[in-house]
Amino acid sequence: MLKVDNDKIYKKIVQVTDAGAHLDQAGALPPVSPMDMPPVPQEPLPLDDKKPLEETKPGSETPAQEPVVPPAKVYDQLPEPAIKSMVQGVIDGNKNVEDFNNILCNGAGTKVMANNEATTFAALCNELKEKKGVLILKKKRKIESFKVVRDDTNGNCVKIILITYK
Repeated sequence: MLKVDNDKIYKKIVQVTDAGAHLDQAGALPPVSPMDMPPVPQEPLPLDDKKPLEETKPGSETPAQEPVVPPAKVYDQLPEPAIKSMVQGVIDGNKNVEDFNNILCNGAGTKVMANNEATTFAALCNELKEKKGVLILKKKRKIESFKVVRDDTNGNCVKIILITYK
């Protein structure tokens, strides 16, 4: 019996049978219909006990746990000119490969097309740090074009860098 809103009482009769019991037909009890049940008193039951009902579980079973999904890595969403400026910082000696970990999908292993040759971001940084020219007239590298390709399915991180430089 369920008491709701202090004045409405709902009741439902449930018949429970034990499917595992092996009784012979002579000892079996006939099914009981709701009409054969004695009437239920209409006065509400006292609700003094406010504790929720505890379900009894067998001790050998452990509750099924949902698989823990690691949170997706959050990447910095810098615009292309800002990333280009950071790469210029590598040329100037102010930035290194680790400064790009929150932007690039694969960090130092991110794919790069540098002057139409496939390489990695770590190799690009090493190449950009080297000065070109003869010993006396060493010049810094200069970026001519810069473009990034983002991975929409992986936090919009940069998965490919296309760069041309001198």
